[in-house]
Amino acid sequence: MERPSDEGLCQMIVEENITDLICGGIEELHFNFLEWKKVAIRDAIIGGWQDALQLFLAGTLQSGDILPISTNNHLTL
Repeated sequence: MERPSDEGLCQMIVEENITDLICGGIEELHFNFLEWKKVAIRDAIIGGWQDALQLFLAGTLQSGDILPISTNNHLTL
């Protein structure tokens, strides 16, 4: 997506049958919509995406987690 909107991202998540979402923050309206669509959301995650993914795959990532700094690359905008 060239310039994704919140609504466009939500639509893409539903259309692609995404079951889990890891994010740093999400508006309540979109949180409620995705939760209603049965998407499991881990919100308020602070840290690198690789670390977050590893913890998610291990089943230990929780909303609000602040991940320790590691040598993994961090996603930047």
